[in-house]
Formats: sequence, structure tokens, C-alpha cells
Amino acid sequence: EVMDKNYSLYKPGDIFVDQKGTEFKVFDDTAGDLSGMVATKRFADALLDANNTYTTSVAQALGQPYQIFLGLKSAAQYNKTVLSPSAQIRNPFGGTIMTFAAGNMGGGSFINSINKVFSNFSKDRIKRETQKVKDLGLIEQKSSAFIGEIEDLAKFAEQSSRVGKFNNSKLMKGFRNSGFNKGAQKLYTGSDDVIRDYNFISEKNRLFRALVKHGVNKLANRFKNSGVKDGDIDEFLTKAASDGLITAQASKNLIGFLDQEAAQIAKNVYQNYSRTGDIIKDLAKLPIGNFAAFPSEIVRTFSNIGKRAATELASSNPELQAAGMKRAVSSLVATTAVPASL
Repeated sequence: EVMDKNYSLYKPGDIFVDQKGTEFKVFDDTAGDLSGMVATKRFADALLDANNTYTTSVAQALGQPYQIFLGLKSAAQYNKTVLSPSAQIRNPFGGTIMTFAAGNMGGGSFINSINKVFSNFSKDRIKRETQKVKDLGLIEQKSSAFIGEIEDLAKFAEQSSRVGKFNNSKLMKGFRNSGFNKGAQKLYTGSDDVIRDYNFISEKNRLFRALVKHGVNKLANRFKNSGVKDGDIDEFLTKAASDGLITAQASKNLIGFLDQEAAQIAKNVYQNYSRTGDIIKDLAKLPIGNFAAFPSEIVRTFSNIGKRAATELASSNPELQAAGMKRAVSSLVATTAVPASL
């Protein structure tokens, strides 16, 4: 993470100037796994511009008939996911496997692991937590690889006047606003959002423990004596600041660092459409194949899990070493034992 002279965190997408007058840019989610990293603005802009593909231009050149075809394709995909009872069941099951592979599964069942984190959250706390993960780009309508691809395809198809006219018809508006459709969409995306938030909190807990568990300062002593419940790190640090163990600014900076770093890790090890490359997104506009984003996200996340595990295993911090070993073993089980059992 990058801080300015006032020790404020620069966030993804921010542009800043160093003492020599050179402009730098923090990559945002449009840069995929580079999000959160820093390069000169000139290099960053050139790199992102080089990612532009020509599939969309070709699809546009084919005109209205092809856009109508893509509109029908997006409708069929929506029916096979959001409106499908079996897909509604598969979605959280797949999220459970990915969470296990990332090494974020607690003891016992996955439901018990989630309950352990969220059971002590008040309604007000849930609202604050939801807003936080939204601000960090972890949960949104298009976070799901399936939903994101369908929405992008539908929006492209709407460039056709006929598709746009049909989508804005009284029939389609009635369906979109129906309780059935909204409920199905909320259920489909909601399960993904809960799992993303759970992974974020798990990564944040792991980072916090790695920072303080083996320290010798007052903050570490407080942690060793009283501990901290999963998801209660912000309250722990705020209380530590009010008790004079650390300064208020240090508490704010540490919370900001943990939030940003944990969000980046969670996005890297759990499927997120915002991290899907433009080339993969454009494959959805081809007449063949379905859901190019999801299999590409499987490859991306498992690659990142392996890379993260190797980094943690190479660390001198015992907490990170243990986390790296858990990730390595969990991902191995998820890619070998689980498929074999199914």
C-alpha cells in the first residue's frame, strides 16, 4: 500500500505526484490482478490502453441481427442461472469450494464458520459492514462472474433499437420489477455477497494476527491478554486508541491498511467479474460458448491461491507460514480429492 506524507492511504484509481513531479497511478480493478499496485501514470495508461480488444468492434460491424442474437443469448443465460433452481443451489456450493481452496474455511461446517463470524453482528453493524465491502468493491450486482457477463452482454445487445425497444416494453419492465425476478436475483447474488464478505473478514483477521500476535508492544500485549473475535478488529483498534495504546491516527491507518490489503487478497482468491480481463469478457460476444468469465475466474483464482500460498510460506512470520500451508493443502484437496469424490 502507498501512503502520502500525511500517512493517508492512496486508494485504487488515485493519482499522486512524487517530490520530483512524476505522476503515479494506483491501478484499480480494471487492471485485474494489478489492482492496488503502483506505476507511473504514463505507463499505467499505456498498459490499460493496450488491453483493448477488437471483438466488440467486429460484433458492432455485424449490425442489428447479430445484436438481436446476443440479446437472445443473454436471456437464455439468465434463465439458466438466476431463474434456475438447480443453479441457485450450485452457486453457494461452488462458493464454498472456492472458500475452502483459499484456506478460509474454519472448523466444522461452512455454515457454522459463517455463523461464527456474523452471529454477533447487530443490524447497525451489518449495515456498516455492507457499506464497507461495497466501498472496497467486493460486493455489487456484477461481482458474480455469471451475472456480470450476462449484464454486459445484454447492455451490448441493447444497442440494437429492436432489442432496446423490447427490453423497455411494458412486458419486460413488469418482469424486471416483479417480486419473483427481484427475489431470485437477490438470492443468487446474495449468497455470493455473503461468501465474499466472509472471505474478506477471514483475510483481515489473518493479516491482523500476523501483525500483532508475535509482537512485544502494548497493542500485542492487549491482543495476547484479551484476544479479538472474528470481525471485531476495527472495534479492537478503536478501543486501543481510546485507551492510549496507539494514536488515533495510527489506529485509522492500520484499519485502512488491513481493509485495503484484505480486500485485494479476497478479490484475488475468490471469483470476481471486475477482475476478469477484457479479452475474456469479449469472448461472451462470440456466437459459440457460454460463460467464458467463470472458467477464466477459476483459473485466475486458483493461480492466485498458489501464488499467495508460496509468498506466505516464504515469509518469516509464523502466522503467515501457517496460512500459506493451509492454503496449499486446501487448494490441493479442492483440485484433487473433491473432484474425485464427485
